[in-house]
Amino acid sequence: AFADDFAFVISHKTKDGVQQLANRAITTFSNWAELNKLQISLEKTKYIYLGNLINPARIKWNNTRIQKVSTLRYLGIIIDDKLKWIPHIKEKGTKALQQYQHFQRIAGKNWGLTTANRKLIYKTVIERMLCHGAVAWAQKITESMKRKLNTIQRKFLLLITKAYYTKAYHVQCNPLSSDSLDSTGTLSSAPAATPFTNTRHSESSSLAAAVSDTVHPRANAIEESLGVSSAVRAGKLVS
Repeated sequence: AFADDFAFVISHKTKDGVQQLANRAITTFSNWAELNKLQISLEKTKYIYLGNLINPARIKWNNTRIQKVSTLRYLGIIIDDKLKWIPHIKEKGTKALQQYQHFQRIAGKNWGLTTANRKLIYKTVIERMLCHGAVAWAQKITESMKRKLNTIQRKFLLLITKAYYTKAYHVQCNPLSSDSLDSTGTLSSAPAATPFTNTRHSESSSLAAAVSDTVHPRANAIEESLGVSSAVRAGKLVS
């Protein structure tokens, strides 16, 4: 639980086992909430199933059926039932591009903020936004995720370097020491993590190295995996 949000992670080898464990957890939590005079919003309570069953267990909260969803938001991270993380990246990309429109109002090609200040805003605001929750979703990043991240980042790099759209992507990265979000070591600076290679822009180095000379040198450090890959082994519910 965190603040006014709570989550149950339930795992069992069978459908009936998942349902029984879920009911037991809900009953225990419901009694605790009632004892402490806390009210649960059932309208906002959802559950997501991670597994291969076509017809997973149906979960109820005191005889009220809980809605099953394909994506679930928890602490700013969007979890999808396939653990592809594309919905999460799309949402973060949408928010980043909204900030891009505001950025354009104070940083034109020949006027406005200096290159140093543009880079500072990008590194401390936009990059942090895109990398939010990376400890969960960046462990097994795919080519599709890389392309989406690069598309978003390229707009900001053009704005910062005042370059034309025809300029090569890695050339935009190098003057800024702000490398591609999908380059080697990106979003995964923990020693135990497996680095992934940017096949599209091999000249880019790691984002982690680029962050080391900014205001927050450890802001993107990823220390360990959340273990989401193991969640696929059995049916799990998060509400």
